[in-house]
Amino acid sequence: MENAGYLKDEKKQQALLAAVVVTGITIMLNNTTVSIALPSFITIFNTDIRMAQWIVVGYMLSLGMAMPLASYFGERYSYRKLFLTALAAMGLSSLACASAWGLYSLVFFRIVKGAVSGVLIPCTMTLLYRNIPKEKQPYYLGVTVMSHSLGVAIGPSIAGMLLEFSSWHILFLINVPMVALALYLSWRSLPVDLGQNREPMDFAGILMVAVGTGLVLIGFTNVQVWGATSPKFIFFLAVGLLLSLLFIIRETNSNQPILNFKVLKYRPFAIALLINCVIAMTLGINGILVAVYVQTILGYSPMVSGLILILPSVAMVMGNVASNYLFNKVSSKILVFSGLMIAAIGNYALSRAGLSTGVVAITIYMSIRLLGMGIVKMPLTDYGLGNVPSSLTGHASSMFNWGKQIVSVISINILTVVLSINTARYYAEAGYSGEIIQGTASYAIAAVQAVNDDFLYLTFFMVGSALLSLLMDGNSNTSTFKNQRAVLKN
Repeated sequence: MENAGYLKDEKKQQALLAAVVVTGITIMLNNTTVSIALPSFITIFNTDIRMAQWIVVGYMLSLGMAMPLASYFGERYSYRKLFLTALAAMGLSSLACASAWGLYSLVFFRIVKGAVSGVLIPCTMTLLYRNIPKEKQPYYLGVTVMSHSLGVAIGPSIAGMLLEFSSWHILFLINVPMVALALYLSWRSLPVDLGQNREPMDFAGILMVAVGTGLVLIGFTNVQVWGATSPKFIFFLAVGLLLSLLFIIRETNSNQPILNFKVLKYRPFAIALLINCVIAMTLGINGILVAVYVQTILGYSPMVSGLILILPSVAMVMGNVASNYLFNKVSSKILVFSGLMIAAIGNYALSRAGLSTGVVAITIYMSIRLLGMGIVKMPLTDYGLGNVPSSLTGHASSMFNWGKQIVSVISINILTVVLSINTARYYAEAGYSGEIIQGTASYAIAAVQAVNDDFLYLTFFMVGSALLSLLMDGNSNTSTFKNQRAVLKN
């Protein structure tokens, strides 16, 4: 294994885990604090949800564009240099977001921040799988996943309270001390490696994957405005897909690929990637739907909306704990299937909520959903990344997160379009006419039915993911590739 001396040093391993944990919490805060504040941004910048969603979607778009490049730059310049540079850039972009003078400048700085986060997310997983002994990897991964859940748990509550008593700028300033701590821990703990600069920079490949991914995501982001049959949408989609296809062909024949598609030859990883992408269809839009339902429809403040999410987020942490405890007792297949079915039950319950549904009921439904998701993430990630050689974990992590991000952004925009279309349809069916105005009883009657429809679609995706999990190897939750390699050595 790589970094043999490092792997024997328990203190360095724990310090590395601390750096990854703090970074993970910071990234989750970037996501959750802004998502729940979306209705507030609509009021602050006097805009509509279609424009305000760019604060979230722009971040996710650049996140997806940067993810496939993480392994390439990490191997070329070293993961230590890449991780430290990306953390510093995150701190600067947080300050820039806090200093934004309007909606468009905020969206721009969020796009920059998304690109930086897109590099960091795959790196965290790669650092664990490259530098931690294989017998400790599930435990360290479990702790990392729990840290992500902690960010999900405290993010909405912090955002709600800050928006209640302070200005929106503070949402981004709170990231700065977290980034400083992550930088310090990373500087002290990350192993030193020199990287590999043997070949010239593959600018053509970088351009293909970044522009191709960007065009596809921009096309779907604007599908509501342009229309699914408009020449502009078809152009963006066709050119984006063509560039992506050319990128795949180019990298398949490259000696030092930006993204090594050979990882797809490992069946467990391919199955985990497919499940992960289907699950991603339910992730991004869920937070937006909850914010719209609780704040825009029911009329609660951002603070109350954030508090409502505390118990569900605690349930997610409990799911992580349960998953870690059961990991050596039952197969990953059982854990993933069970978790997804539990999440589907929670999503279905949310699809039945109405204007008279109490906050307590919504909290329970969300708790069931996130309990299931908490059970799923660690065994699914370990099943996928743990079954490829350590030399390919960087590429596997980048592809795992890249696929999830692309599907998540596309699904957010499609389901946001569906939400708007269904709201207008239910508004007309109820006998109302004229402009749909948020905060009115007529809007609430129409919007709650549209939100319920989206939650029902998410339920179908959850059940589909659970069915796909039946393809997983049910004999063991250990890393198949590594076990086979050990058997061959013996």
